[in-house]
Amino acid sequence: MILCRNLAFTYFEIAAQIRILERLHGLLVPGGALVAGKQEKLPEVSHGFDQWCGALGIYRKSGQCDANG
Repeated sequence: MILCRNLAFTYFEIAAQIRILERLHGLLVPGGALVAGKQEKLPEVSHGFDQWCGALGIYRKSGQCDANG
């Protein structure tokens, strides 16, 4: 599990958002959780994470994480 509250993806360019998510994805075990916080939304192009509990901003690692899907 990675707790990453108040990361504020909206302040980063999309390329930086993707790099951050790729690093976080690489650190998680399969099925691991990324807790971003309920105000945080992952970019639409973020592959490799599924909403686990969207209302709370909790995502689960799935598949590959890259901009190409």
